[in-house]
Amino acid sequence: MIAQRDERAPSRAAGGEGALLASGRAACAAAAVAYALLTLAVLSPVVGRPTEVLPYHAMLEPPFSDLDHHDQVFAMWEVSRNARVLTTRPWALGGPGQCFPMPRPHTLGEHAFGEGLLAAVPWALSRDPILTYNVVIALTLWIPALAMFRLASYWTASAGAAFVAGALFAFQPARLIDPAHPFVHGDLWAPLVLLYGHRTFYDRRWRDAIALGAFASLALLESLYQIVALALVLVPYGIHLVVRFRRNLGAVLPKLALALAMAGAVAFLVFAPYLATRAEFGILQGRGTFAPPASDYVTPRKNAFVGVALGVLALIGIADRLRGRRVVHGDDPRLALLAGGLLVAWSAAAGVFVPIAGLWLRSPMRALAKVVPGLDAVRALPIIRMGFTLVLALLAAYGVGALGERFRARGRALVAAIAAAAIAVELAVPDASRWSFGKTLALAGWQARPPAPEVEFYRSLPDGAVLDLPYRPMAVGMMRDLAHDLLAAAYHQKPTAACYNSFSTPIQDRVRRFAYDLPPAVRDELHRLGFRTFVVHEEQMTDAERARLAPVLADASRLTPIAESPPHRAYRLHPPE
Repeated sequence: MIAQRDERAPSRAAGGEGALLASGRAACAAAAVAYALLTLAVLSPVVGRPTEVLPYHAMLEPPFSDLDHHDQVFAMWEVSRNARVLTTRPWALGGPGQCFPMPRPHTLGEHAFGEGLLAAVPWALSRDPILTYNVVIALTLWIPALAMFRLASYWTASAGAAFVAGALFAFQPARLIDPAHPFVHGDLWAPLVLLYGHRTFYDRRWRDAIALGAFASLALLESLYQIVALALVLVPYGIHLVVRFRRNLGAVLPKLALALAMAGAVAFLVFAPYLATRAEFGILQGRGTFAPPASDYVTPRKNAFVGVALGVLALIGIADRLRGRRVVHGDDPRLALLAGGLLVAWSAAAGVFVPIAGLWLRSPMRALAKVVPGLDAVRALPIIRMGFTLVLALLAAYGVGALGERFRARGRALVAAIAAAAIAVELAVPDASRWSFGKTLALAGWQARPPAPEVEFYRSLPDGAVLDLPYRPMAVGMMRDLAHDLLAAAYHQKPTAACYNSFSTPIQDRVRRFAYDLPPAVRDELHRLGFRTFVVHEEQMTDAERARLAPVLADASRLTPIAESPPHRAYRLHPPE
């Protein structure tokens, strides 16, 4: 049952405050176990072979599945690389990686700092990039479920309603079918930002402000997509908090300043390097994005469709609010959050038509892209619509609570169970998923781990940057070879010239010219830049490339063969005399 009065001070009857806290912890623990089991069910194709297989959307077929695998190899390399750096030299997180010797190479695409943080423990325990990545994918389902459970239980005081909200938020199609790009749907911590934002204003405690700053900082370690989504939700919600708790502002402002300072410091550390790369190389700008019509949110089989279960339960939650407020912890946040969600939905769409006024309101993203540096560099901006799902999931918890409020405890539990079952049917039953989302949402697994001799070959490479030959530029026809080079880098964990990203710089063009012209002077220059190993991939070479490189590789005065796992050979590059 959702509360209908201010419950700032929990009742001490029937066991007292300790009993209430114990009950809440037990419910949270039960939810954590249930979400973990659901996560394992979703990832069942990789559970049996977590060090060999990576998950992907089962409906993908070549060439789209191949492109998805290539992207996933890049993500796996970057996540494992960040985890290694965080567990050894965290101050070098923005240092050499791919695209060597490019400075700040992570700024050419997604930095995956948040995923690297999640990967730190599994990497430290296993040193296996595929296992580490699979654990991270599992965490990107489990954490948002628990975070939304915590937010929804705070507002509804109903474990059943909160469980439904957590399932809706975590196991949404945008997250389920895209394990190749975990940073794109990196809104894991958004519910806790909303929770501790309210608690900072309401309870006026320093610990809540510190939690707000910490969770906002974690959110800022994720992709720009979901940072924009959360910021749009916070615009009307933040205004609402200031107005609602204006009498508390004297006590709140110092605490809010601390939270903002924490988040601001992280934002500077994360995004200042992007601005430096943009200024130095004139890139990270000028890219277009496709925005769907707003009608896609309510049209089955469209990518933006929110789903029947989520939509119906959220509408019930909104209708319940229109009947009257349910003041819990000094507030009923539904209308303010709904305004934020609608702002996200409008921003993610091409625009919204207002029939009564006869107006076409274009997405504000077009205007923002002109004033926010780097916003015009991202292609998949419509994925910010996940911020709309964030709000709808919380509203759905109110909807479940409203449906069950006339029943006793068992009846309320039954209502929540029926809602959870409806969600499971829509997501897991193929015919229901096709009707709602135009596709099934099941995952399959693909063999990503190279043969054992090849893995040992990569791990045997000495310290120093690696130049893979032949060196491929980033182009559609070369993505397979580049992904292969990054798969090798995931195991040898050395800086690599392989450059898998969305932008090109003069540095990569120079390395490409070097890689096809390797007289002694060029090899000296490569050594000065930091390259120490050449890895030759025979299976990628053309006959002309083999003939061109043969005399270079035979020059024993400058190159020494150090390892071999056919069709791969490694050579040590000696310093100039």
